[in-house]
Amino acid sequence: MINIQLKRKILATIAAVMMFSGFSAASSASLIGIDGEIAFFGAYTADIADLAQATELLFPQPVFIAAGTNDFAFAVGQNATFDTITFDPATPGNVLLFTGGGSFTSTSLTIDFQSSSALGITMTGFWSLDGFDDTLGQLILTADTAGNSGLFTFSASGTVTAIPVPAAVWLLGSALAGLGLTRRRA
Repeated sequence: MINIQLKRKILATIAAVMMFSGFSAASSASLIGIDGEIAFFGAYTADIADLAQATELLFPQPVFIAAGTNDFAFAVGQNATFDTITFDPATPGNVLLFTGGGSFTSTSLTIDFQSSSALGITMTGFWSLDGFDDTLGQLILTADTAGNSGLFTFSASGTVTAIPVPAAVWLLGSALAGLGLTRRRA
């Protein structure tokens, strides 16, 4: 009699875990792949003609997305709009908006190099693309100039961060621990 009751409890627990796992997987998207990259090019205007003294970059028109791999491939041939990037002092915030859906929001900004004719900035933040969970990644800017406007290139990648253990695994572990205690009492 005890074996039948125990079997019923095990089957009920397994059914509950499977149902819960199915619901959580259906409501969650995936992170952007670690091997996704994107490249832009376009024009900018610096707040000061000498990039060594500049503190922000302005983008008078949308930029062209020249290349994209894996999860970023959807954007190739489209345009993107950049907000003003203030880098001295570093001002995190919205940076990029894809015409076809998606964005990049920086949480930190580092000046890699800065001279009178060249600038390199690395931004860390979150990529938001349709169909994906927000994913920690980087956006790297390299700009050169003749006067106070010039060309820039951006390269970017989505990087995968640690994924939290799903609640279903905790539920399964709890169920197994409960079964172990039930078995000891019997």
